[in-house]
Amino acid sequence: MEGFLVDGRDPEAFARRCLELADNSELHAAMSRAARLKADREFSSRQMAQHYYRIYQEVLAD
Repeated sequence: MEGFLVDGRDPEAFARRCLELADNSELHAAMSRAARLKADREFSSRQMAQHYYRIYQEVLAD
């Protein structure tokens, strides 16, 4: 899990989740690692170039 989903209209829920991460360094570290791995995997320059290439191919095919 890379993070929490919190209803944007519920500041108390957001605060609870922030405090949970502040109080649990293991959870914070695990979420940070997972988020970094996801970013590296899905948003690397190589991945982004492949995504743009596919989009250009689709546009040119139409």
